Amino acid sequence: MRKILALVAAIAGLLVLAACGGDGESIPRADGDGLHGTYVNQDDPSEYLELREDGTYFLQEMGLSLSGEWEVEDRTITLRDDETGLTARATIDSGRIFDEEGKVWVKEGGAQEEASEDAPTEQGTEAAASEETGLSTDVGAGGDHTCALTAVGGVKCWGDNFLGELGAETTESCYSDSPCSTTPVDVVGLSRGVAAIAVGGTHTCALIEAGGVKCWGNDSMEALGDGAPGLDYRIPTPVDVTGLTSEVVSVAAGGGHTCVLTTAGGVKCWGSNMGGQVGDGTAGTYPYSTKPIPVDVTGLTSGVVSVAAGGGHTCALTTADGVKCWGSNEFGQLGNEMTESCELGYPCSATPVDVAGLGAGVIAIAAGDYHTCALTTLGGIKCWGRNLHGQLGDGTIDDRTTPVKVVGLGSDVTAIAGGSEHTCALTSAGGVKCWGDNVFGQLGNGDIFKQTTPVDVMGLGKGVIAIAAGDYHTCALTTGGVKCWGRNEEGQLGDGTTTERTTPVDVVGLDPAGSGF
Repeated sequence: MRKILALVAAIAGLLVLAACGGDGESIPRADGDGLHGTYVNQDDPSEYLELREDGTYFLQEMGLSLSGEWEVEDRTITLRDDETGLTARATIDSGRIFDEEGKVWVKEGGAQEEASEDAPTEQGTEAAASEETGLSTDVGAGGDHTCALTAVGGVKCWGDNFLGELGAETTESCYSDSPCSTTPVDVVGLSRGVAAIAVGGTHTCALIEAGGVKCWGNDSMEALGDGAPGLDYRIPTPVDVTGLTSEVVSVAAGGGHTCVLTTAGGVKCWGSNMGGQVGDGTAGTYPYSTKPIPVDVTGLTSGVVSVAAGGGHTCALTTADGVKCWGSNEFGQLGNEMTESCELGYPCSATPVDVAGLGAGVIAIAAGDYHTCALTTLGGIKCWGRNLHGQLGDGTIDDRTTPVKVVGLGSDVTAIAGGSEHTCALTSAGGVKCWGDNVFGQLGNGDIFKQTTPVDVMGLGKGVIAIAAGDYHTCALTTGGVKCWGRNEEGQLGDGTTTERTTPVDVVGLDPAGSGF
């Protein structure tokens, strides 16, 4: 569960689990034959989850302890954290608990100990997780490609492959005869062992369970971090990021740069740096225009719990629940009204600056191409930066240099995602709302007109676990698989076509019945 460790440090935990049960039936929480009991990580018996008959749970993992309430209904398990009141949901299926990083939690005295000759062997556990449950645990959306993380820690990608962003060579051709895949393909060498994924404009990265990072795709601005000259710009299979073999807890991929959060709570970045988005105090033209290997962000070697990368800027959420940003600021995306200019003549900051009014009270951040948003402890959203298409959600199209409140969203938001010029929110009911640019139907409301305030995504009023926003498309991880909508010229929706969709469609093979998961 490496992906959530940073959040645990800040908010005492937000866990996503998929638990065992029947064939979609409602499972009573306190039924003696139901889910309650102790589940042990089969690879590390010191880690365990107790689902108690009185409706409370206790989790011990990686030295951290979490507790709260749990309930199960119609294929969905919900855990509610005691300290924050935040909730997390997941799918119920197939006899064991599979967490978001592919760990398998086995019930003490349960199915594994009583296994018959027909039951899966230990060697067959990963196959059972992928082939029987169809469970995907995360989804990420980039410029014109999309990727998903499987329950056993594998990575699959689809969409544009002109710059090798899918992590494998493909034979299909899409727009202008560009290499692509309209359905998911396996990333070479990453069939298991991946803890999290980050999808950038034209590159992709994976956090390995051991804490290292691998990247692939467009290396023209050295966003892959392998230290190789950017002359060989197309890298179609994963390469190791130099100096990051362990101690990384999360990854963020931007337009042409990449950043990581370390176990020490520090931030390191590399890649494109013309606007100072790497954050080491430099910016501009050669030799500062790119950073080929990770460098420390000035002033942020500790005290950070998450990081978000935009088109040409970066932001960090601190342990004080405040927000700091750095990089390009031509539309106010750093959120502090600064006017300092970089070498290229437009506003920027090559080191982190505080976002005005957000020194505390924030639990999550998201960055688009030229705008940024923050989820507050009260469950509302504030955004700032470019607003040409209403992506700030305040009912106007006026750019904002400091945070403004998104209209119509109260205390029921649990996650946010920023696209090129649109934004989406996941609600506590498992629904999705989006706003901003809609020229390709990326808001999912059935038309192509921009919206300056949130609208409901059609057919997704419940059952959504996670969301991701790309340049002009959006995706959701649901209890029934992965769904995407919006632009599809390069097959980035994964439905086997290149047809634009204004409402969600299923990604081929990533539903619970699909053979890929």
